Formats: sequence, structure tokens, C-alpha cells
Amino acid sequence: MSTPLRPLAVHPRAWSDPTSFRRPGAGLSDDCAASPELVSQPFVGLQDPSALQRLYRDQAERLGATLRERVLVASFDGVRRLVGAGLGVSILPAAALAEPEAALVTRPLAEPWALRPLALCLRQTAGLSAAARLLVEHLTGQALPVAQG
Repeated sequence: MSTPLRPLAVHPRAWSDPTSFRRPGAGLSDDCAASPELVSQPFVGLQDPSALQRLYRDQAERLGATLRERVLVASFDGVRRLVGAGLGVSILPAAALAEPEAALVTRPLAEPWALRPLALCLRQTAGLSAAARLLVEHLTGQALPVAQG
């Protein structure tokens, strides 16, 4: 018996680079995605063990390249700061790049693997506490059936 999944959202990933990389001949085009062009740049990433960093390494290998990891840090904020300081490019969830920073340019990542579907997994809704019921209803935007008893 499988546990039903309730789709919630799809969260895209985006890539960012310092505005200094935008000058002509500096290396990156405005529309590049997870191409050899992006993989060839110095990369600012997340410390191990990071599922995101493993994903980026795997995708670079798929392109026949090795990610040029310049520095690995512990947080999205650290990644944003170091990219803004000009240390390299990065890929993060788009929500982590939502706050505009003058020193960063952010672009969508046009790759199928860059879309992360989110789902809620529940064995049953009957017997949920009031708090859990409210959370499920908030996340799904749907009222749960009221248990008859």
C-alpha cells in the first residue's frame, strides 16, 4: 500500500553571478543555463553533506565536466555574499535569490532537473491533531474532510 502524495508546488532553481561577470567578454551570456559555459566558471557552493551540491556535481559530470568549486559555505546567505563579492557563480533555489542584491545578477535555470516538485505525504487525515490539520489545510489550500465519529 503506497502513501498518497498531495502535490504542493514546484520550486525552481536559479543561477546567480556577480554583476562584474556581465561585461562583454567576461565569460557568461545572459541566457546561459547549466551549460559548459556555466560549469566552466568558478563555483560558490554549499558545504558537504549537501544534497544540492551533490546534484550540481552530478549535473556537471553529465555534461562531461567537473564543477570548479572555488569555495563551499554553510548557508544560502554565505553563497549570495561570496558571489556578490565576485568569487564565482552559484545555483540556488530561486526563493533564496528572491531578495534583490545590487551585486548579483539572477537568471532562471532552464534545465529539467532545476525544477523541484514539493509534495505532502500523509498516511491518513483521520486522527490528525488540530494543529496538523490546520497545517495540511494551509499548505494544500484545501479543507480536509471532517471525521465522522
